[in-house]
Amino acid sequence: MARGFLYNEAAELTTMEGWNMDAGISQAGSLQVDLEKTKAYYACVRQEDLCDCPGCWNYRQRVKGAYPQMARYLETLGIDIEKPFHVSYVESREPHQMLYLSCCYVAFGESGFGFSRQVDGLEFTRAGACPDSGVEEPHLELQIPELTLPFQEEEGDSTCTPPLPAFTIN
Repeated sequence: MARGFLYNEAAELTTMEGWNMDAGISQAGSLQVDLEKTKAYYACVRQEDLCDCPGCWNYRQRVKGAYPQMARYLETLGIDIEKPFHVSYVESREPHQMLYLSCCYVAFGESGFGFSRQVDGLEFTRAGACPDSGVEEPHLELQIPELTLPFQEEEGDSTCTPPLPAFTIN
């Protein structure tokens, strides 16, 4: 059975094996996150630092409501689901739907080979092909590889300009 690590709400390192039926989380590989450093990173990312194109704006507005268990899981790692450093998307074949192919996040810590979590019907893994996060110190790049959200162009600029937040902890 695979063994995994995650932080609980009390910011203690918790070891979990296999399925956690209560939380609906399936795990493979390990992940150890520096919770305080990861939270500090997301606290530094301002809304004006984020891309305002229609697809990115739509993701930030809808992802937490559509996937609440994933949002809570990422919160336990210090990650704000509404602040990805990169989002790739295409229009879905379904009307008023957007297919997100890669939603990338930063975390500080370590992960084992093959780290993967299944939460809320989505996979959460180490990123394979995200663009540079702009973070200079050692960190992990993690991603939700694929999800679909309702889409109706409401706001935002027409071009996608992913943020490259500067981040340093002294």
